[in-house]
Amino acid sequence: MSVIVLGFLFHHQTVKAQEAFTREEALDFLKDAYKAQTSLGEKYQTYKESRDTLDPYFTDDYAKLFLEENLVYEEEGYTIYGSDFALYYIPFYSYTDDTKFIYDSEKNQIYVYEFFQKPEEGPVDYDDHFETVILVEDEGHWKVNEFVESTKKPAFIKSIEEKSLSKNTLPKTEFRMVPTQDHSYISYQHWGSYFVLQMEYQNQFTYITKKEPLRFLF
Repeated sequence: MSVIVLGFLFHHQTVKAQEAFTREEALDFLKDAYKAQTSLGEKYQTYKESRDTLDPYFTDDYAKLFLEENLVYEEEGYTIYGSDFALYYIPFYSYTDDTKFIYDSEKNQIYVYEFFQKPEEGPVDYDDHFETVILVEDEGHWKVNEFVESTKKPAFIKSIEEKSLSKNTLPKTEFRMVPTQDHSYISYQHWGSYFVLQMEYQNQFTYITKKEPLRFLF
């Protein structure tokens, strides 16, 4: 029996903000944020009540922009009117795989974006474009801080995706160890800052990830 010691560590990068707000949670948050916006048109209320409705979901600056653009005053109080082209609303995301989620660790921001293709027909017409919502941490809570509409994918998103692709490209280097008795083998691959060990035995594959050095007995 021989002992092979692989003396490297598996790196596990943790980002507090990302762990506290997953893709699913972010999308659910945006759904609730949109409901908060549209609820302002369901009844008349004071300006403060309108502002308080938006507070859990939007930064002060963004809430002010939205209210200045959409809130109207009548004798009964403040309300909003529906419109297909109203500004500063949460986009009509599909909330499918087409709705992308990216966490920017350098800026501690979250980007949710989707590509909208020009409709072939229908009452609403627009050209191909991207719609991006930027979330920031505001006193410990994620909130919508900016909306970006662009004909091309925003440069700050492309930059993050390119960096991620660069880090997660597999090099050509790989080694395998093949015992003669049971015909199993172990392959090692380096994936960015992670190390992946793949074990095969009788066509069954197992992937191992651990923080401490790994030791295999044959």
